[in-house]
Amino acid sequence: MQEIQISKNDFLQKFIGFFNFKVRNEQARAKLKENKYTKYLNYVFLFYAFCVPIARSGISLCLFLIIILWLLEGNLKVKFSLLLSKKVLVYAILLTLYLLISVLWADKTSDKFFDFRRLYYHLTIFALYTSLQKKYIKYLIPIFIFSMLISEVLSYGIFFRLWTLHHGTPSDPTPFMNHLVYSVFLAVTASLLLSQMVLSKNLKLKIFYFLFFLTASTNLFLTGGRTGQVAYIVSIFMLLMFHIKNKLKAILVIFVLLGCMLFVQYQISNTFRTRVAEARSNLSEALYHQDYSSSWGLRLSAWIVTGKILEKNPIFGTSISDIRQDYKHIVLKDKILKNGQFNAIMGNGFHDEYLEVLAGGGLIAGILFMLIFYNFCKIRIRNEEIFNAKIIILSVFIFSLTTDIFLRWQFSATLFAFFLGIFLAQERIEKSVKNKNKSSSAF
Repeated sequence: MQEIQISKNDFLQKFIGFFNFKVRNEQARAKLKENKYTKYLNYVFLFYAFCVPIARSGISLCLFLIIILWLLEGNLKVKFSLLLSKKVLVYAILLTLYLLISVLWADKTSDKFFDFRRLYYHLTIFALYTSLQKKYIKYLIPIFIFSMLISEVLSYGIFFRLWTLHHGTPSDPTPFMNHLVYSVFLAVTASLLLSQMVLSKNLKLKIFYFLFFLTASTNLFLTGGRTGQVAYIVSIFMLLMFHIKNKLKAILVIFVLLGCMLFVQYQISNTFRTRVAEARSNLSEALYHQDYSSSWGLRLSAWIVTGKILEKNPIFGTSISDIRQDYKHIVLKDKILKNGQFNAIMGNGFHDEYLEVLAGGGLIAGILFMLIFYNFCKIRIRNEEIFNAKIIILSVFIFSLTTDIFLRWQFSATLFAFFLGIFLAQERIEKSVKNKNKSSSAF
């Protein structure tokens, strides 16, 4: 009986050992699959960086692949806990949900979900934050810059009439997007190149970055996008203020550098001279003659309309779905525009992201929107290259949103999502490294 008992025990141990071996194999296989999907996802991130400035269809394809691979990668519980730990994302989600709820008190005739059409381009932020790996992150900004170099070559080719594309003209050489959005891309790119030039220790790279910086800056003033031109000045100002300790010296450097650049661009660019003259004329007509039919005039009229909407609905606004028709109704009813200017409002909104959010969702939406950017500013990054990129993106977008709804257009929404995802991922990676160093030093 004892021998039989021993054999039973041996059998049970072997059976359990075999079962544990199978479990270990399954766990290893699951881990391998997870690593495989993570690797594929990061490859898509690299392709995404290339598509951001030049390919609408590429952006859409990358968005689809990123969502699918992110879900297949697994660890959703961990990912969602990570997402909910970042206030910038929590406030963004709350604002989106609140504006969706505001559709409930919209007029029956409004286009209910018009302003939510392209918000899904921001979904890549979640995937970049949770899944971007340290070894790939350093390639994303250089790939983006390389892609912008291709765009710039095409732009100069259009300007010098070397070729024609389905988009852009010699007077407005924007190869893939409208001049307003392209100017924002060029503002970001030129500022990034200045940062790279300063940080690089390789002389050849410094020369390359300097030459590309000059051509990108010149290209910016060849196009008709005044938004990007002013945003560029703001971003350079903020970069220098952050990095020059002596603030008086920083201000002097800024005035000399930007003064020289603007003087040169004013002399060589007919488009820039024309746009400056138009801006002066537009503002003069709006302020002194109440003529709001120009592009700057329409933006000023939006402030008047927003004030009237908030007088009636200060807390909840008029609903994000009603803002366009309410804008038209108010300018006609209160005669903000003259009779001959009615055609100017057709198809136009507020041309201001802040005002549209305020008018559509009231003070609640306005506070949530401000909290998004406040917590964006609080993202802590030690890597100097990516820290500089954060200053640039914040400077460019905080100003640019006063001129149009860049967070709801495909290219500019993708640009914002791409960089915010990188900043959050870099912060996560740096925290992880810091925690590992702490735990190892404890032993």
